[in-house]
Amino acid sequence: MDTNAKTGIFPLSSLYHNEQSRGVEVYLRQPIEGQWHEYTWKQTMGNARRLANFLKQQGLKPGDRVAILSKN
Repeated sequence: MDTNAKTGIFPLSSLYHNEQSRGVEVYLRQPIEGQWHEYTWKQTMGNARRLANFLKQQGLKPGDRVAILSKN
């Protein structure tokens, strides 16, 4: 995988590449209400794009900060 060993940064170009080349492969698994759900590269990137578009529609601009609250 194409990551920066020091920072753990995963370049966007790698995400786009994996979306195209590994689109139907499972990217992550997430437990929801006691059941595991699988998400492919294409599904995950689609969700990320929808979230980014929503944030833009709310008036957020590049450089604005967003907090994430998560179990992990």
